[in-house]
Amino acid sequence: MRQRRAELTRVAYRKIDELEKEARLQIERAAVDIQTKLVADGLESTKARTWLEAMPTAEQLMPTITVEELQQQLGHRESEVESEDDG
Repeated sequence: MRQRRAELTRVAYRKIDELEKEARLQIERAAVDIQTKLVADGLESTKARTWLEAMPTAEQLMPTITVEELQQQLGHRESEVESEDDG
């Protein structure tokens, strides 16, 4: 019973950490969007606005990755390291 409670506590803390990271990411994205709009409003030439619109977004430069995808990548790399250690 004590082990189960400890396990559930660890899972809960991990979930809280995930939620916090996601919230921070959303706040950061909103801040970047607002800053971009402020800069865009200050641009006066068509050439400057075209340049800004052509810039890749953060999502294009760094696509989001899910926790599951990250865990799969880590698991794959761990098995590669174990294979190298054995060989």
